[in-house]
Formats: sequence, C-alpha cells, structure tokens
Amino acid sequence: MTQRQWPNTQNEPKRPKY
Repeated sequence: MTQRQWPNTQNEPKRPKY
C-alpha cells in the first residue's frame, strides 16, 4: 500500500508528496 504514498502526479496531480 505504499503505491498510494508515492507522488503519483500522473494519477493524482493534486497530491504532490515528493
């Protein structure tokens, strides 16, 4: 479930968690 914590800007451009 760490895939949701990654900065998926392609899937979630509203969650820039770099």
